[in-house]
Amino acid sequence: MQPPTLVHYATVDTSFEFESNLGQRLTLVVPADQASDEDARQVNIQISDEGLVAHTSVFMSKSEDLPLPLFLRELAENWHGWQGTRAWESFDEQLRVDAHHDGIGWVTLGITLQPNLVPSPWSVRCELAIEPGEQLQRLADGVDALLSA
Repeated sequence: MQPPTLVHYATVDTSFEFESNLGQRLTLVVPADQASDEDARQVNIQISDEGLVAHTSVFMSKSEDLPLPLFLRELAENWHGWQGTRAWESFDEQLRVDAHHDGIGWVTLGITLQPNLVPSPWSVRCELAIEPGEQLQRLADGVDALLSA
């Protein structure tokens, strides 16, 4: 089975959507009432795959040691590959993104969501297989544009 590729990319004032050709979807929405100069921003995140839909609200800070757009950009810059798994986690631990390069042309991007409850009553993970380089760069640019708007 060939890994899915990016077939839909849309950036609107407050939302970003990434969808694979197998129907896996990652959607990020920044509520319209938030000012762009706020350091921490609420981002509503939804993932869906084969009938499963999960969503939660995550707080992301522009002053994090490694903001999500920079993490994604670093992955795209290393399009030729890397060893092991690279990971990023929001400071509230509700969103985790991990990436594995297969060495032959695909990056598996794992998206894990969980609510901000201790202990967490649920956790959902969706894996998106995307081409490194240009597609990963477009993902990084879309997330950066959304969080900078």
